[in-house]
Amino acid sequence: MDIARINYTKAMSNDTMSELAKNKLLITELEGKLQISEESLKASQDTIEAAKQLSNRVQEKQEEMQKEYITILGIFASIVLAFAGGMVFSSSVL
Repeated sequence: MDIARINYTKAMSNDTMSELAKNKLLITELEGKLQISEESLKASQDTIEAAKQLSNRVQEKQEEMQKEYITILGIFASIVLAFAGGMVFSSSVL
């Protein structure tokens, strides 16, 4: 009877050890996938940060362009006023 019990215990022990080995392999595989996922997440965060910086630069350039357009419009407006003033002056002289 003891021999049967010992054999049964050995069989259960072997099954448990085999399941532990499978779980250890599964854990190792999951750790590898986790590391790859963390690297991908870091790369995507870097990409998002770069996109934010690019967006900020574009917005700054847009504001600078708006100032330049206002300056150019002012210059052309002064040219038109000077020309119109010259025409009014010359017509009043004649």
